[in-house]
Amino acid sequence: MAISRNDCPLLEFCTDGHVYQNPETPEKTLSRLCLVTYFEDLLDAFIERYGGEQIENYSTDTQDYPVYLASVEGYEVCATLGCSGAAAAAKQADFLYGHGAQTIISCGSCDVLDPELEGGTIVIPVRALRAEGASYHYVPAARYIDLQDKYIAKARSILMQRAIPYAKCITWTTDAPYRASYEMVGYRHSEGCRIMEMQCAAVAAVAQCRHKGYGAILYAGEPLLAPGTPHDEMYPEDHEAARKRAFLLALEVLCRSEDKVMHTMELQSAYYDAFRHGQKEIEVRCMDEKRRNIRVGDVIQFQKSNGAYFKARVCEIIAADSFGELYERVTPEELGFAGKTRKDFISAMRQIYTLSRERELGVVGIRVRILPGGTP
Repeated sequence: MAISRNDCPLLEFCTDGHVYQNPETPEKTLSRLCLVTYFEDLLDAFIERYGGEQIENYSTDTQDYPVYLASVEGYEVCATLGCSGAAAAAKQADFLYGHGAQTIISCGSCDVLDPELEGGTIVIPVRALRAEGASYHYVPAARYIDLQDKYIAKARSILMQRAIPYAKCITWTTDAPYRASYEMVGYRHSEGCRIMEMQCAAVAAVAQCRHKGYGAILYAGEPLLAPGTPHDEMYPEDHEAARKRAFLLALEVLCRSEDKVMHTMELQSAYYDAFRHGQKEIEVRCMDEKRRNIRVGDVIQFQKSNGAYFKARVCEIIAADSFGELYERVTPEELGFAGKTRKDFISAMRQIYTLSRERELGVVGIRVRILPGGTP
């Protein structure tokens, strides 16, 4: 661990990962897939269409950003409104990753530097010029950061199959759009930047630092024209079709970005039967490595030693320091211990896990919903 020193404080980087405020939480309240959009009306339409329910809230000093969960063609997808600006977007992304998201796909608009890039065109950023500050706190200083090929390829594949025009671009991510002078715009365009926005480099850096997935889908909006050029001001409704196309493309890329995740877990016969008869809905384990990889929306195949099994969707993950604490936070009926005391529950768990194991790892309650047709 070391600090690379520099006369410019922004270029100094520390490799120490021990931080005072860590967004990581053992209770992974979010699903693996997360859509961040800057189109509030389309987020509202998404919630209405897919029956989204609020499951989390990202709160800032000035505004709350509810996070919704919805099932989209069998995929559990979180969606929220994006924070504007590099620092705000980076902090929000850190929160989302820390609460369980593995992949974030964002969708929004961008200003246009290249006069040949037609307004309304779908834009896939492939590299971001880091003219902002947040990214330098997550990865070492460099002029550019590359976006992940996986999501670029999936977006291109969808667009090419449907013969939708698009542009792959280097984007100029800036903290200060009001400082985009005529000369600077020309300079950025001359070095290959075709668009300008405020978030891409920062969120890409957070994803790289956290070893998570990130991609962005934009549409070409307001052109930044040379002095004296006639200006035809555009408004969001001028590109309503492009906004919807960008939103739906981002959602599709997100759903295609990761195979459906299924875990397997062995159950004792009594607990297996309790689930099957509706007498239990929370499975209890120590929080070992396997359990830390489970997210809301994942599927678990619970099975007995004789080969019988059923599949269930993870609805909630409840982390606790001890079995006793977990018992107090839910009901005995949910645990499959109707009519039993806290002592009875702890005694039963002690037949499976030692006290030292419990103290070392902590415990987790995994609330599930049995899937229709989830038995052979």
